[in-house]
Amino acid sequence: MLKINKDEVYVINQPKHIATHILVVGNEFPLLDSVHEKLGELNGVYDLLLVFSPDHFPAQKEIDYDKFASLYESCAWIVSGGDLGATIFKLLKYSREIFHHRTFLISNTGEVGNIEPDKLWKLVMSPIIKPVMKIGRLSTDELYDIYSKKELSWNLFSRTEDSRVNRYCSYRVESDVMFFRDTTIDVILDFFENIDPEFVRTFSSEDVRYMFGSMVKRLGLDYLDMDYNEVQV
Repeated sequence: MLKINKDEVYVINQPKHIATHILVVGNEFPLLDSVHEKLGELNGVYDLLLVFSPDHFPAQKEIDYDKFASLYESCAWIVSGGDLGATIFKLLKYSREIFHHRTFLISNTGEVGNIEPDKLWKLVMSPIIKPVMKIGRLSTDELYDIYSKKELSWNLFSRTEDSRVNRYCSYRVESDVMFFRDTTIDVILDFFENIDPEFVRTFSSEDVRYMFGSMVKRLGLDYLDMDYNEVQV
């Protein structure tokens, strides 16, 4: 059972919305102007929850997390101790059970600048309950990079002798933002807590789109294989 340690989640503003935007903060500071501006637009309609992971993004060691979160008007933030996937699931559980969010948007800061807020809002306000995101299978070279025992020139994933690492990493979300309703998040949390808690810990990439894409496929979830701005609502 995944237990919520409230001391791990730093709440700085009370939630105001039923939808949340969970943002995995990357390695580029200051933020790009496009990302900076889009966050300003998105914060007016979504509760922003931040995930920091200095083990994956070394530049984060040079910033003040609480000031960053406050200046960008976040609701809360959390820091990964190295297990990025499990940290995101802790925040999802906190968001679901404490903040009672009903809609979940997940993205990396690198993709925020591409988001079209008006089209995303139409999807959020629609009756659609299926997850929305494009998911693609990894290429033959990417899979070889995972199962090969030797160092390769392209090294997309960290090398390890642990046979569990990346063993489920067959897919990747190809969209800038992932869309989930609470019913799907409940299924995903149940899988992590009660069925296969080690699944999310096998992913080594700092890009969580590998983990979510592979999890949606692993669970056989019914989803709309398209970008949010392609959905007819």
